[in-house]
Amino acid sequence: MLRAAAIAALLALVAAKEHYDLDGDGVVGIDEFAVVSFAEQGLSKGEIGEIVKVADRTADGILARDELQQAKSALERIAKEKGSEWIKDNDSNHDGHLSKEEFQKAVMKKVGLGHKDIADMWKMADKNRDSSISYNEAPMALYLIRTKSILEANKMLEKFDSDHNSRLSEDEAVLMADIAFDVGTEEALDAFERVARNEVEIGSSLMEGLLETMRESAIDNVEERIREVDSDGDGIVSFNELRKRFRKKKSSLLKKLFRKCDVNRDNVLDGPEWVTLTAEVAMLKKRKTKHDKVIHVHPHTSGGFRGAARDEEEFERRRKKREAEEKKEIEEEIIKMSAWDGLLPVREEPKEKEPEIALKNRVDPKFARFSELVVEDE
Repeated sequence: MLRAAAIAALLALVAAKEHYDLDGDGVVGIDEFAVVSFAEQGLSKGEIGEIVKVADRTADGILARDELQQAKSALERIAKEKGSEWIKDNDSNHDGHLSKEEFQKAVMKKVGLGHKDIADMWKMADKNRDSSISYNEAPMALYLIRTKSILEANKMLEKFDSDHNSRLSEDEAVLMADIAFDVGTEEALDAFERVARNEVEIGSSLMEGLLETMRESAIDNVEERIREVDSDGDGIVSFNELRKRFRKKKSSLLKKLFRKCDVNRDNVLDGPEWVTLTAEVAMLKKRKTKHDKVIHVHPHTSGGFRGAARDEEEFERRRKKREAEEKKEIEEEIIKMSAWDGLLPVREEPKEKEPEIALKNRVDPKFARFSELVVEDE
């Protein structure tokens, strides 16, 4: 029995080594471990940096078998601790897990998503299909939230980066806070200073924290904002009240936005849902892209067809293409934000040795050039 357990543990370790060995050279470097861990677990770069510094006892930049096991165990432990903390912070009825409603509210605190995105995340996170998120499922939920946060941060940076230098200045942050979150200048500056830490501008790696901070501030003060729209004084926003607020917007567009942001499908918008809608409206006037040049019309829409989408096949092709490009954006942003300068020890160049033949298609293309990536440090 003990021998079988030892064999199973050995096989698991061999599989882990192959999982982290991105370049297929037979060893796991600390940078390889860091990149894969950041992408899959969603821990901060500082947390992962501390893990590999402790695990790499020989300080040679390579994780031997026992060092890899130590790093992997530490990684899983920290991920579970963060997941447990997240569960406790959002478990309003204190039953030890998150219901669907609690999950929805927890997600909207961190990232502005609509009904479909949150529903998809729920299905992926609730692995055992018991209609709740347990402590064991929390790390996966946080990873899914992290990937969406990266994409949102990238889009917000692209929109409000007025000087096109791929960084957000203090003035640009104030403008973003006003337009996208209806947050005042003082609160915006306070959020920027906490995230920027004496820097005059921030890059994509710090945008996540800034957006989450501004969203929290917007949710905390949303009652005052809703009162400006809430004509019947019930503390929530109906579609008719929304239409009065945005008179210049087309009714069909407002219906689409209302449906998207009504996450719990109760036909009204509460505080977090209203904050999400505000950000969605702010993103309407975005830069022109190749997709904006085509009017996408569903073939079942009444009236004549316009633009290039003239039949159902063309419509489906364009929809799938947009979904694929969005997925690719998420993957690229994960890699762009995986910069480890100053957090990991310098890895010495290995001595020359006979080249090994790597298995075909062993390296995931999205990680193939991770060592050459340069982005902002946290």
